[in-house]
Amino acid sequence: MLVYANQLFFLPTNTADELIGTFARWLGKKVHVTIDRERMVEGIRALRFRDQSVLTTTSTFVLGKRESYPFLFNATYSHSDNEVTGRRWTLEMGLRQHHAQAEIECTVILKTEERSACVREPVKVSCPTLIEWLVQRALVNGTPGACYHLLTPDTVGTYLQVVTAADRRLPVVLMSCDRDGAYLMPIETIQPQIVGLCDIFLVPPVVDSFRLGNLVGRDRYAFSGGAKIFWPPRPTDEPGSCTWALLLPPNSSAPGHPRYSGSSNQILAAITDHLNVPLSLRHISRENVSEQIVRSRLQHIQPTSADLPDNNDAELQVYQELLGSVDDELRDRSQEISALQDQINSLTAENGRLLSLMAGYGHSTHENSVDVDLVRLRTAVLAQLGNTSSLVQSLEFVQGLFPERVEVLDSAFKSAQESDDARFKYCHKAGDLLLALVTNYWEVLAGGGPDQTAKDCFGAQAYSANESGLSVRGRAERTFLYRGEPVFMDKHLKIGGKDSLATTLRIHFEWFSGEKKIVIGHCGRHLRF
Repeated sequence: MLVYANQLFFLPTNTADELIGTFARWLGKKVHVTIDRERMVEGIRALRFRDQSVLTTTSTFVLGKRESYPFLFNATYSHSDNEVTGRRWTLEMGLRQHHAQAEIECTVILKTEERSACVREPVKVSCPTLIEWLVQRALVNGTPGACYHLLTPDTVGTYLQVVTAADRRLPVVLMSCDRDGAYLMPIETIQPQIVGLCDIFLVPPVVDSFRLGNLVGRDRYAFSGGAKIFWPPRPTDEPGSCTWALLLPPNSSAPGHPRYSGSSNQILAAITDHLNVPLSLRHISRENVSEQIVRSRLQHIQPTSADLPDNNDAELQVYQELLGSVDDELRDRSQEISALQDQINSLTAENGRLLSLMAGYGHSTHENSVDVDLVRLRTAVLAQLGNTSSLVQSLEFVQGLFPERVEVLDSAFKSAQESDDARFKYCHKAGDLLLALVTNYWEVLAGGGPDQTAKDCFGAQAYSANESGLSVRGRAERTFLYRGEPVFMDKHLKIGGKDSLATTLRIHFEWFSGEKKIVIGHCGRHLRF
């Protein structure tokens, strides 16, 4: 899946080496290893790090001929998703410079690959942090989004000129503020993510919105904290007109754009949805670099009829070098295929052991076959009755018996499996707490009783309604996706207090009164504060 694509141009005061060095420092901080910039320029077939992430680079660099133009470079870094099993992320950066005084073209794409259709966790709209590192360099003057503009009565003419330009190729974003002076997204957050992708105009809090709306036209204006994205004009559009998308704050009573309103970052979601494909076609890929290498070598072949016998050896050597380059490329691809095949074989070998966890990915949507569900539920019930159940089986037990009362998220099954692998000692006690959660506790809340009364169902010291003093990371670890929306789950059941997977357990959940349902997001280790 293509997640993000961008194309930036840098002034020649930056060198390609400096941009490659920026990538090396960014990656070095990510993998906690120093990356040699010179080695990246010369080419890296496959540098594997401790977390099994892989870096591959290629360029038109010729040993002994540093100033070789056009210069092309590609770096590809791929790594597994830390939270979603079976998903792999790939980030690519490409560079192109035609001569020493020319602008440097830089393309960046971010994409994911899933091992199968069973990987159902939605991909979040995101911008690679590499972009924030790159834009600290000197961009070409007039780069869209490098700075934002204020829309006031004095700048109406400039704004209309930009929006109605017939040759405009990128979107224009207009953001208005609400009564508290807040925008749909903080400008300091959204600007680094969309630099190079669109122009940004802000309506300042002190302006007369009604008057300004009349000056620019109601269809070219946004009110009450909303944002409008004006798409580039199409050949079929009338002169001076363009299509737009209206984005509204989540708490707005008016309907926003249905395609993007479910995203936590509506502006980035809309822009990447519109620009990813055309920008990806301009990406400087490994194949582009390899083609330029071959093209450059072919240009050095200049046979003359007068000296043909003497030149045969030289031409043969060039052809041998070209064949060697192609052979190296094929060998690299063969190694990549071999590595992927090893991963497939490893995953196939683990299939039996992880059958219950893989089946758990379908719990929320109930799309698994009835036979598999029945076998799994039967196993869980027998284990519960025999006091031999694991945490995963306890979750399957309560969800299988009370599907209308509880929904267990994939994140809970994953965390439970981690504790099971660490041989958690108090599975029977955890099963009793889960059973009380979906019976006594649920019945009190479903009957309109307060949480203060419902907590008595678990006994002393087993339930906590909230945790104080949480850090930003702590709140993030307690936030889980439920039906595409982030939900902060502070309520939890607890066993033990040490930092140990074998003796400590936390079950984080949330009560949805409208659905009369308990949603469990975590069942495993003690989350960080």
